[in-house]
Amino acid sequence: MHSRQNIRDPQQVTTDPATTALVAMAFLRSGTTLQQGAYRPTLANATEYLISATEAADHQAFNITERTGTQPQIKLGANVDVALAAQFFARLTPYLNHDPMTYQRVTAALDRCIAMLEASQETDGSWNNRGWATVLNSAMGNNALELAERVGRPVNRDAMQRSQQYQRSNVFADGSVSTESSAGIPLYALCSTQRATASSANTTRQALSEMNQTTDTLSTQLAVEALRQQGIDEEEAVTMAADYVANVQAARQVLRDDVQRGFGNNGGEEFLSHMLTSESLAAMGGAEWEAWYSRMNELYSNIQNGNASWSGHHCITSPVFCTAAVVMAMTADREPRALMALGS
Repeated sequence: MHSRQNIRDPQQVTTDPATTALVAMAFLRSGTTLQQGAYRPTLANATEYLISATEAADHQAFNITERTGTQPQIKLGANVDVALAAQFFARLTPYLNHDPMTYQRVTAALDRCIAMLEASQETDGSWNNRGWATVLNSAMGNNALELAERVGRPVNRDAMQRSQQYQRSNVFADGSVSTESSAGIPLYALCSTQRATASSANTTRQALSEMNQTTDTLSTQLAVEALRQQGIDEEEAVTMAADYVANVQAARQVLRDDVQRGFGNNGGEEFLSHMLTSESLAAMGGAEWEAWYSRMNELYSNIQNGNASWSGHHCITSPVFCTAAVVMAMTADREPRALMALGS
């Protein structure tokens, strides 16, 4: 619970879907599946817990649990459980070709979570549901829609476009950052925008490269022209170019030491932000990802607990949540290519 931030023993708190989903994703990305891996039984238990919670949820509800006041809910958003569960279901789906029954249950649960997200989305494209740094909740929602679409599930295109527009709008073309929904912390908004715009940005970089233009230019005009030369229509090219410019601005600022300090010390929100940047850079690969990985490896080595876990020092302090987020940040390059934030 949020009121028990000082508790470091995971056995002393009741589990919640958001934390369980993040841990399950960390197991999955680290090589454990429902068929193999050292933690296969644990992943199977987590999967059953999340599926059952989703199946039992009220069809009219906006969450898959009746638990309230958890650290992820208070700090990110009251229905963050849905977004993280959806991400896990989407990431699990490619591993279920051998098991039609589990595939059916997982995809049905994923579809229900997506329906909840679409129904609870704000008109501006966000998921600002009573949290401290709700931009991160909105980032989790955006990721859920994107991942669901990538594994072939039906996603409302208007909901996706409004979500992407919201994320893009937090970083302006001149580099300024809106921190209204990020508790005044630029890191959270920048990482959220960076991840949400990664796919369009990578497609634009490829197009610019084929025009022999620098792939980190801030020229919207050049970006639009490069995309048009790839056969993309004018309206979509303009939107993708705006995503690209926001992504470049976010990526540049995320690397600054003052931005990386976040709240001033590391909490679950910082680790989750790192995960978002890792997913964006790992999709692109190359020197940028390698430099980021080295930087995070040094940071995490210096702040790791004696029992090999990581804990937050503010807000989301849960060592279970924080350790899972760190694992996700450090293994982003292991995501199956079909799920990476790459342009089509």
